Amino acid sequence: MSLWCCNCGHEEEEKSTIHNPSGGRVASKPEEFTSLLNSTRAHQLSDVTIMSPTEKMQEKARLQELVKGFAKRAVHGVSCHVVDVATGRVYPAAYEIDRQLQRLRVVPKDPDVSIRSSSISGIRDSFSIEAGDVPPAVRSALVEEQRKRLVLISFYDAPMLCLLEASVAERERFVTCLKILRLFATHADAEPGGATASSEAKLMQRS
Repeated sequence: MSLWCCNCGHEEEEKSTIHNPSGGRVASKPEEFTSLLNSTRAHQLSDVTIMSPTEKMQEKARLQELVKGFAKRAVHGVSCHVVDVATGRVYPAAYEIDRQLQRLRVVPKDPDVSIRSSSISGIRDSFSIEAGDVPPAVRSALVEEQRKRLVLISFYDAPMLCLLEASVAERERFVTCLKILRLFATHADAEPGGATASSEAKLMQRS
């Protein structure tokens, strides 16, 4: 079973329904997926509105595989470093996403540092240093190579979170996938009864 399941025929590819691994409905309107592609800046295509139907389906499949791989790793925890937004202190941690794809946790290796746990639907945005403002303490604490790996996550009701990924490629994947998971979580919250539970086995099942 894939991360998303599309109920679509070749003649109605724009009317697909996207589901998350828990079985909750995520998107059913073509404009929602178009918006998603725009928000994640589709790879090598600056304007999704000029994509052909074939290109849209190829980009959709690429994003599906990207998020599926990201989620499979994240539910088990991925090593990273946290940059304190107030002091610029850098310390090792791991980020995790629960199996329902609803919460993001950042667990420091130092037991004296508090764990951050936030609802993914409460995320305002995720971005790299080129795309948004960086807290002065964070910018000054990092060398150029670290800045390229920096992920910034802003929340509606919590302080900003700054993470260092392992590489620039991993940073790009984190930013893109978190945008998509935020869309998942937002739609799940809007569904009557909210998201349903999902087992690890279901999430890890191959396509």
